Order: sequence, then structure tokens, then C-alpha cells
Amino acid sequence: MASNKLLPGILFFLFLLLLQSTVWSQTIAINEVMASNAWTIADEDGDFEDWIELFNFGSEPVNLEGFGLSDNYENPFKWVFPSVTLNPGEHLLVWASGKDRRPVQGAFTPGLVREVFGGIPGVAVSDLTGHISFPENPSTRNILTRLFEAPSNYGVEYGQRVYGYIKAPQSGFYTFWIASDDNSQLFISTSESPEDTLLIAHVPLNTAPRQWHLYPAQQSDPVHLQEGTYYYILALMKQNHWGDNLAVAWELPDGTFEGPIEGQNLFRARAELHTNFSISQDGEEIILTSPQGDLISELLPRAIPTGISYGRVPDGTGDWHFFSEPTPGMPNNSQPFGELLNPPVFSQPGGFYSEAFHMSVSHPDPEVQIMFTLDGSDPDPENLSGTTYSYKNVYPQNPGDPFGIFLTNTFRTHLYSDSIFIYDRSAEPDKLTQISSTWHRTPYYLPNEPVSKGTVIRARAVKPGALPSQTITATYFINESDTATYPVPVISLSLQEDAFFDYYEGIYVAGQLFDEWRTAYPHASPLGGTPSNYFLRGDFTEINAHLEFFEPNRTVASLSQNMGVRLHGGWSRAFPQKSLRLYARARYGASHFAHPFFPDRKYESFKRLILRNAGQDYHNAFMRDGVIQTMVSHLNFDTQNFQPAVLFLNGEYWGIHHIRERLDKHYLERVYGVEPENIDLLETNAITIEGDPEHYHSMIDFIANNPMNDPSNFEHIKTMMDLDNFTDYQISNIYFANTDWPGNNVKFWRLKTDGFQPHAPPGHDGRWRWLLFDTDYGLGLYETFSHNTLAFATDSAQTQWPNPAWSTFLLRKLLENETFRIDFINRFADLLNTAFLPERTTEIIEDCRQLLDPIMHEQTQRWSSPGWGNPTLWHNDVDDLILFASLRPVYQRNHIRMQFGLTDYANLNVDVNDPAAGYIRINTIVIVAGTPGVPESPYPWSGTYFRNIPIQIEAIAKQGYVFSHWEGDNNGNDPLLNITPTGNHSLTAYFTESQAPETELIHYWHFNNLPDGTLTYVQPDFSEVTGALISYPGTGDGYMDKRTHRAEDPVSNLNLQMGQEPNQGAVLRARNPSDTRSLIIESPSTGYKDIILTYATSRTNNGATQQEVYYSTNDGAEWHYTGQSHTLSLLPDWELITIDLSDTEAVNNNAGLQFKVIFTGNNTSGTSGNNRFDNISVSGALISNSNNQPSHHYNITIKPNPASEFFTLSLAPIGNPSGLLRVYNLDGSIALEQVVYQPETQVFIGSLLPGLYIIHFINEKGIASKRLIKN
Repeated sequence: MASNKLLPGILFFLFLLLLQSTVWSQTIAINEVMASNAWTIADEDGDFEDWIELFNFGSEPVNLEGFGLSDNYENPFKWVFPSVTLNPGEHLLVWASGKDRRPVQGAFTPGLVREVFGGIPGVAVSDLTGHISFPENPSTRNILTRLFEAPSNYGVEYGQRVYGYIKAPQSGFYTFWIASDDNSQLFISTSESPEDTLLIAHVPLNTAPRQWHLYPAQQSDPVHLQEGTYYYILALMKQNHWGDNLAVAWELPDGTFEGPIEGQNLFRARAELHTNFSISQDGEEIILTSPQGDLISELLPRAIPTGISYGRVPDGTGDWHFFSEPTPGMPNNSQPFGELLNPPVFSQPGGFYSEAFHMSVSHPDPEVQIMFTLDGSDPDPENLSGTTYSYKNVYPQNPGDPFGIFLTNTFRTHLYSDSIFIYDRSAEPDKLTQISSTWHRTPYYLPNEPVSKGTVIRARAVKPGALPSQTITATYFINESDTATYPVPVISLSLQEDAFFDYYEGIYVAGQLFDEWRTAYPHASPLGGTPSNYFLRGDFTEINAHLEFFEPNRTVASLSQNMGVRLHGGWSRAFPQKSLRLYARARYGASHFAHPFFPDRKYESFKRLILRNAGQDYHNAFMRDGVIQTMVSHLNFDTQNFQPAVLFLNGEYWGIHHIRERLDKHYLERVYGVEPENIDLLETNAITIEGDPEHYHSMIDFIANNPMNDPSNFEHIKTMMDLDNFTDYQISNIYFANTDWPGNNVKFWRLKTDGFQPHAPPGHDGRWRWLLFDTDYGLGLYETFSHNTLAFATDSAQTQWPNPAWSTFLLRKLLENETFRIDFINRFADLLNTAFLPERTTEIIEDCRQLLDPIMHEQTQRWSSPGWGNPTLWHNDVDDLILFASLRPVYQRNHIRMQFGLTDYANLNVDVNDPAAGYIRINTIVIVAGTPGVPESPYPWSGTYFRNIPIQIEAIAKQGYVFSHWEGDNNGNDPLLNITPTGNHSLTAYFTESQAPETELIHYWHFNNLPDGTLTYVQPDFSEVTGALISYPGTGDGYMDKRTHRAEDPVSNLNLQMGQEPNQGAVLRARNPSDTRSLIIESPSTGYKDIILTYATSRTNNGATQQEVYYSTNDGAEWHYTGQSHTLSLLPDWELITIDLSDTEAVNNNAGLQFKVIFTGNNTSGTSGNNRFDNISVSGALISNSNNQPSHHYNITIKPNPASEFFTLSLAPIGNPSGLLRVYNLDGSIALEQVVYQPETQVFIGSLLPGLYIIHFINEKGIASKRLIKN
């Protein structure tokens, strides 16, 4: 009875607890939201994700376990909180990333926190720890997950803090090391608590990356750690100028050295929450719901621009406002705004005009004020009176020279009141061109006359209580015609001028840093690398700017967007005209430059671009690197595209700049489709740009410790580096006598893979590949055509730039292998006979001369140079390139002969009896018109090779022909010859017409795009004749559906041959019971004969064990047995089935042709199991006189087929051969695209995966198709 009396009280008590919990939960509010986070704060993966901030404005802690967070009123528990307690006055940041992570509060998470504090001069760690921003206000934050190592060469004048927890894998004594540039300190705690940290090691000055043993202080005393225990660890580093790095290593109790420390032992305590949804920038509801289903807090749908947050003032309870300075995880104490303003509107767009005019600026809101500038600066209501900065035009170049006086310039904002008069300002005095950009006492390069000018207008709307609008920018050029005055693109760059030219912080001038150097070294002479402001690097030197891009002869901009700009280059920064690096980032508005800057390339989206000053060729021909890379752009390595353009800076003519791609992780992502965070990208002597150098060091160690003349060792190295890439890369630098290499200007990369992937295309196989850039020393700039660069590139005795022994090591060691040595010699000879022929290289130089000639005079007027005193001097510089290109082959062949002890040359002369019937391959080149350096009418052809060096020659027949025999110094009917010439050699290949028509693809099913669910019919993925269809008729419960290949599936050899990998593609599944059904393949053969059916098939454990194949010639009314019954392999093995009906006349040119597969043997009546089908094709020979055949206006041939590295496309009949060649993947996507101009075109396919492809040739006459097998 007593218990019954207590029950009401207990229930009441529980009710009060529930009520109190509900009341407390009412103090949790959605406090701030960012729907498009481009730069504000990064999550633990380094990603800038959307976020939602909660705030507890009550007096009691609230555990959020079971609370729902959602962007959908219909699904309030879309994402549910784990056990997380939010204390009174505490903010909680939740990432709306879609990553769906719910770690328990207090749990350790992999990775160390890295915080960077920018804008702090000095080299001492105390300069960091004593700064006002430390430790609460870092400039950026990211997570280090792979290694205890920060990025190298990140920037200047910054400090960083890397902290977290290290988990001891063993019990015992550990020794730690720290390496850095500049100073650094390493601390470790005796427990998890940061309060117990002790300084254990430090770098007093600086070290190279991973240089562990330069100072005794870098190494700690032995530290005892307990297995499985977490210890707080902290590294502080301060960087001032030049290079920078930070890394920590340790030695374990068992003696294992690990440097840097690997990620599996690195953790952080901050467990970050991620929802399973993202937030729409256009606006959607955000709701917080209690476990009982009560709506606790909500944000109604509201559009929130990029970089702007929307939050409450005061926190938790106030009204909603916009914030241009978001405060994630902190109080909303920045300036709030109640309204967003649209930008103003210009009456005329920016561009080229033939006469002056008045331009007006308007806004639909009559209460706004319009602010505008004419000097490139961003309109600022606080700058109506102007801002003045200092600069110098005189520097102490020589010991004892004066330091020069300060000069000033001003930029200001104007309040718009009336229309702006736009006119040609070219005759007005210059402003920016009259500022020194070097350390010269007398800057010789300042123009004597005013330069051409445009007018830059930048405007924005402002209003009290409203967030100012975005700035709009337009540049106006007035000249006599409506079109651009330049035959190359025009770029207008607008920015706040003091960021470039201020004495103290401007990045385009020698500035304060040079004067400080002169004070410290009063008797020294400055060089190209002498400290100056323009050598400042890193994120902190990036300037907010605006880009407008005008194509030649276009009156309006093709592209206009905000972006970031930094300086680019090494010692070339010391030249008066400097290279610029352009950054597209979401924080500026667009994360890519969406424009096809390079007409010869298909890419239309770029993350980074370079406006290059021609590098070391600046005072000379102003084209070397561009023409060199054009000459070798078809070889087996990556080159930078080249497009000259004219730049205007804040409306003033700034000279010719070459638009180039930047070879970085974004380039590799765009060109190769690789994950940019999953690569190793190194430079010079394995300095890390991305990833780590472990695989490269392993390769170098293997080569150093194993003889390369051992075939097995050489085969192993072929799995680590792409030898075709490396060979072409070495040959090109050697041929052009590039002597700022190989000890400099070297980049190489690989995709991180689980071992060598032999079936993957280049860039995906896990091997090292080299990238070509900065070849300005070549083509005779510093060395003549007679320079023996081959001996230079294999010299082992040097220790310093330009060719220290480490830089020549790889080539020297590989040349010890006879196979590589012969291949290297032959590849060099092949290129000397084609791509490097003077007729070709001089034509490329002349084309560039013709492009630059009309604009070089204005360039030399702007940037006066001793080398450009008049146009004649510039043409003389270009003539030097012509001379080098004309004479280099003779000297290069002699260098090869001397290097390898070869006796003499062998002239090889080849011919064909009929160029329409076939062609010849020699080693790595095919003698057809499409090969660079081979003439339009290639036969007879001759080339120079080396005596006693084996060469390979192959005769390749075109469609409709077969190889017959050789005549000349070799006879016989084998199309492939391996000869070792001892003298001159002549051969003619004879071809005859083929009697057998070539097989064409009629229907094809690859099944990769099948819909989910039960399938009734399956249409073909490719078909030349209408009416093809697959069905699975019958009775019972069997059905067809798709089965996507999964990561956990074994990969069969057949699928590897087809380029099939995990998570790629799908197959057709015919499910049991199958004894009452059959697979029908309707495949009309109208216009074709000699029909062949092929398909791949396999079965599961319970699938039917046998198949029988039938055909019908009357739409299935009667069936005929093919005589073929197949016992199926069990997955993962597949069978390739071929049904050849070429001798069956009835199936030819038959609209009612069908095939039937019936399922026999065991398991057919089961309720589980299936047979699987992939790559079903029906092919045949085209009937030339059929009235029903498909309309092929062109008969196209591809030879060889199958092909590995290339095929030759031949067109017949020859009339107008112009058209578009497309190579399609089996999923219908375009794998390769190329414009065709010739009746015969060589198409390089080395980058394609092995497998089956569909070829389309398209022009105004129609489409012709072929199938291609890539080996």
C-alpha cells in the first residue's frame, strides 16, 4: 500500500523534471547562420563549409542529446544531436556540411590544429606570443592529419601554432626533434592537460625542411611516455622573410625513427559536429526541435550572400541582422546591418568606344548614396578625403648612394552627383608608371611620354543601417574605332594602388626591405635576389583586385570578376615589369575563372592564372619559354599554355604579359581529374609542395643501392616513375640548352595509389611525372647552339647550381641500363627528325614574332630597356632564336655520338608504294602528316639515326588495305622489322587492297546508365540501325535489373581490360528463376553483313550454370540454334562469348534479326542467383550497295585498332576533311575531342583507360562512327 501512495508523487516529480528540462531547452537559440562560407572559418578537414551557431542564453546547462536540427519543417529530426552539453553563455558551432558526423563530446579526433597569425614581423617566437592577435585571433586555421608538418614556403611575416595530442604507441623513452625556418619551440605535457607543458626542444635560427640535426637544441632529452596515453603537444614557429617550414619528428623506444611524426598518432580534443545537410544560399528554414517534438528555435527562409552571416543582436534573444564580419563560436559583436543593398547600375557597359560620352550611375532605391572611384580603389565612405601613401624613386643602388626622398600619391572615393564624362585620357600625365619598381638609383625604365589609358569606374551603394552593396567595376577605352586596338587580348586590372606601391607594404617596389638591407650591408652590391618588398610571399601578400578580360576585336569584356593577385616568380621579381599570379576564390565572388583563355585547349575553367613577364627573357626576345613549350606541347609531359595579352593597371598601359597556367594541384585536378589533396607534388631536390616525398625518397634510395643494369631492378623502377615522361622531359631541356635546370625549375608529381596501377592512364598509375616550366634560359639566352647540355645534364662532379650531382642523378643512373640508353638515344633521334627540325621550330618562332611585332613598340616605350632600344634590337634578339633552332640539331647529334661513344650516323630512307594504302612507324613516331615535323606529303621520308643502335620499323595498312611486303635493304612480309643499321638504310613498304570488308559496330550496350529498379526493356547505348532492344520475357518471378560495380567487389581480368574499376559502371543482371524466361536481343542488321554477336557474362553462386544461344531472322517467329552452349564461370571471372554468323547468309541485311539466350544447367529454377551480362555488341561489315544502309558520307578508318598510344584517322572520300573527332566513353561522356583538318590525322590516346570506345567524326555532311579498342 505504501508503494501505491508513493506512485503519484513519483509521477509528479518526473513530470516536474520533464517540465524543467523543456523549460531549460527553451534557452537554446539558433544564434548565427552562414549559408555560403567561402573564407570565414574552415572545418577540421580544411573545408569552408556552411555553419549554424547555437547559443545558450539561460542560466543552466542543457544537454542536446536527441535534439533535432533540420532545414525542413516536414522532417524536424533530419539530423539528431549526440550527447553534447551547452553551458550557460556558451556558443556551439555546428557545420552544415552534409558530412554527418556526431562525435561524443570530449572524444579525441584525428589531426592537429594549425593556426596561422599573419602580419607579424620578426624571427623570434616571442614576436608571435607577444602579439595582440595571439592566441585568440588567428588569421587562418586548418587541420594537419597526415604528418606533423606544416606547409613549406607558406608566406612571410607570420607565426603559427600547431597543437593537439600525441598518443604513445609504446611505453618507454622517446626522443623528439623540431626543424623550422625561422625560430621554433616544441612543448610536450606530462599529461593531457595543456597546463603541464614543458619546453623540450627549439630551433635558435633556422633549418632546411626536415633538417633534424643542425643544432643540438633541436633534439629533446629522452621523454617517458606510456602506451595508449594521450599527451598534449605544442609547436610554435615564427617566420619573417624568405623560405619557411615546420616539422616535428620522434624516435620510438624500439629505435624506430619517424620524421615527421605520422598522422595515426596525432589527435585533437575538439570534436566537431557536422549535419547531414547543407544550407541553401537562396534561403531555407533552419529549425531546432526538442526530443519531445517542440519547436525550440527557428530561422525563416532568408537569402544570405557569400561571406555574410545572419544572426541575432543581442545573442540568443535579439532581432536578426546581417554581418559582414561573422563571428562563428563567439558573440555577435561586429557591426550589424538590417538590409542588403543591390549594386548600382552603369548606363553603358565597360569596353571600347569610338568617341567620348557621359556615363550615368543609378540605383532603384532613392535613399542610397552612390560612392565611386576613378583610381581602381574600392569605394569607401571613409575615404572621401583621400588616403596618402609614400613611395620612393631613388634607392641606394651603390655603396654610398643617397637613400632617396619620399614622394606621395593619393587615392580617394567620390560621392556621385552627376554623370561622369568618359574620354581618352592617354595624353594626361601618368601616375603609376612614374613609380620605381626596382632598387636602381636612376630607374631607367620609366616612360618618357604618357602611356595609353582607359578609365576605370568602380561604384557601390551605401545607406545607413544597410550592408553596402557589392562594388561594380568597368573600364572604358576611347579610340577611333569601336573595336579593341590590339591583336591580342586586353586585361584591365583594378586594385588599391598602395598595395602595390607603398614604400612600407607595397609588393611591387623595392621599398623598406631594400633600404634595411642596404643599412645592414653598406658595402655590398645588390643582385637579383637582394631583399626587397617584391620578394614578400604568401597569403598575406594577396591583394583584392578586379579583372576584366577583353578578347581581340571585342568591344565588351568576356569576363569580369573580383579576384586576388600576388607577385609571381623568383629572381625575375627584380625586373621592372613583374609577373602576377591571379587567384579565383569564392571569397571574391567566383571560385574559378570561367573562360577559355587558350584557344588551342579545351579547358574553360581555371583556379589560378599567371600573367608572366617572360622571366629571364624579359630584356631579350620576350618569348622564349612560350615558344619552347609550344614546340614540345605534344610530348609526354605537361606544358603551360601560352597566350600574350596587354595589361592595363588602374587604367594605365602596363605592357605585354603572357597568360600562363600555373602548374599546381588545381591544374592537376583539372587536367587529370585527380583529387588535389591526394597527390605528392615536389620541386627541386624533393622539397614538398603538396603531400610528402616518402615515395620519391624510396625510389631514389632503391636506385642508389641497386644496379640499374639488372633487368629486374630496372623493371621495378618502371613501376615507380613514368619513363616515357621522364625521357621526353630530359630530352627537351637538353635540346634547348636550358641551363637554369636541372638544379632549379623542377617539379614532379604523382597520384597517391595503393602500389603501381598498370592499367590506369598516365597520371593515375601512381608513378612520378615531370612538369615543364620556366625554360627561359633555353634557345640560346645564356648558352649557344653548341653547348653540350647532355654532358651538363649528366655531370656528377658539381655541388652547386645549376647542375649539382643530386639533380643529374636520375638520368645518370638510368643511362646505366642498356634498354633505357637505347630508348633514350632513339627517342632523341626521333624528335630531331620531326619535332626539332629547323623547318618546324623556326616557323613557331616566326609565328610568335608576327604576333608580338605589332605590340612590341608600345611595350618598349613603357618599359624602356637597353635590350629594347629600338625595334631592330628586338628583332635581332628574335633572330638569335632562329639561329639556335637552325644550327642546334647538328651539334646535338654530335653530343649524343660523343656521350655514348657512337661511331657515326645512319641515314634511314623509307617510302610506301601508295600513301593512300598505308604508312610507316619508326620507333616512337609515325610518318604521317599529323605528326609534328612531318610534311604534308611525307613520302619518301628520310631521317638520321645512329649506327649500331637498334631501331624498330613497322608498316601499318589503312582501311581497305593489307601489308604485302618490304623491298630494299630488307625483304620479307613481316610488317615489323628490328634492324641495327651499320650504314645508310632504305626500305619501301608495299600494300595491296584488302578483300575482306572491315567490321563495323552496329549495336552496343554497356549498361552503365541503367535506371534503378526492375527493367522491362533496355535500349542500346549506341546503335547505327533503329529497332535494337533487350528484353527478358517469360513467366515466373525472374526479372532484369542493374548491378553497379562496388568497391568491395573483386575486379576480374576482363573488367580490368575494359577499364572497369570499383564504383565504375554497371552490368545487366538476369535474375532467377530463369528457366521460364530468356534474354532476347533484338538487333536488326539492315545494311550490314557478316554478323557477329559478342558479350561478356558470368554468374553468382546460385545463378544458372549454362547458356545456349539461338538466332531468328523473322522477329522471333522461328529460332535456330547456333550450336553454341557455354558453361559459365563463377564471379569474379567472366567469359567473353562470340557468336560468329558471318557464314549465315540469312542474317545479313535483316531487319528482323534477333538473338535469344536461354538458361540451362543447374540452379535455373532457384529463387536467388543470377547471370550477369556486360558489353553486348553486334557488329558486321557495311554492304556497299545496300539501299537501306546508314547514311555515311565519310568512310573513316582507324589504324591500328586495337591501339595503345595513338591511332591514325583516315577519311575517304577526300574532299573537305575538316570536322570534329570525338572519342566517347561507354557511358556516353566525351573522353577526347580534336579538330580534324587533314585527310589523315594522328590521334594520341595514351591518356585513355584501356577498353572500348566509340569514335564519331562529325561535320556538315553527317556523322561517321567506329569502335576503338584501347590496349
